[in-house]
Amino acid sequence: MKKELIFKNPNAKLRIFSTYLQFTSNGVPMLLGYKNIQNIYINKTININLCDIYRLSLKIPVYIIDQNGHILASIKDEK
Repeated sequence: MKKELIFKNPNAKLRIFSTYLQFTSNGVPMLLGYKNIQNIYINKTININLCDIYRLSLKIPVYIIDQNGHILASIKDEK
């Protein structure tokens, strides 16, 4: 079952790999495979490169949200 992944904490750190996503939130490191993620929502204040967001969007749909959870932008691979 695929889940939605939401990053609201501006201190979260994301690292993009070919088959999985490594993230640290509240000091706890975690790994999650792309096959388990349906969508990912990233707070606009998280420090992440645009090229990393693009690489991530090739795997799963990415949504940029504000502090209230409203969607500001969506990045998807339209094949």
